Amino acid sequence: MTELDQHETRALQRHISLLAKLSAQNPIIFDVGAHDGKSAVAYLDLEPTARVIAFEPNLDLLASLQALEQERLTVIPKAVGIGSSTAILKVRKDSRVSSLLDVDPQLSVRSSHYDLVDSRNVELISIDEFIEEKKSPVPQLLRIGTKGSELSVLQSAEGSLREGGILIVACEIYFGTAFIDQPKAHELMAFLSDCGYRLYGFDRLVEASSGALYFGNALFLSTTAWRKLGIL
Repeated sequence: MTELDQHETRALQRHISLLAKLSAQNPIIFDVGAHDGKSAVAYLDLEPTARVIAFEPNLDLLASLQALEQERLTVIPKAVGIGSSTAILKVRKDSRVSSLLDVDPQLSVRSSHYDLVDSRNVELISIDEFIEEKKSPVPQLLRIGTKGSELSVLQSAEGSLREGGILIVACEIYFGTAFIDQPKAHELMAFLSDCGYRLYGFDRLVEASSGALYFGNALFLSTTAWRKLGIL
């Protein structure tokens, strides 16, 4: 399992701190695109009463991730989104940038990290479907790191989002083009706004070599969360 970098560590600490401020008891965290499980384990270490549901479809990572499975960590070997019951996962040389989307050609020629290693059919499930089928509590924190398919993940949780039970959404957001057919930043933000979520801040912002804003890790809070924090 790879180590968390400083940006990731601070971000996860911030998420847990926010859950505490929101009085989230025994918080449920959905980690979508859990990769090798480093973020899931960090959440459990930071909050001893938390439970994490980790969604990860990459077979190369599942063995190590499932080895971490315990009473407070459940691994779901599926991708998350809307559409049919299956999708095609593009496995990259750097597994951290594997995605359901194709890489922008200009990006792929700049770095071998994006070299395609394999394409695999994976099962696809929606967040709302999972909650209904497994009789799972709605998560207080929904963390999404799916390299371009974040809007599809959010759309799959639309019912839960509109009910407001998800207090915090932490997700990757792209301002530049990395993947073909990726949602634009304003589309993702508009969807969340329509569901009652407002941008709280960024855990990280990355600029392209041109100086233009390229990528970020954004935090959105529900109306309920804003009210609990007394800043609405």
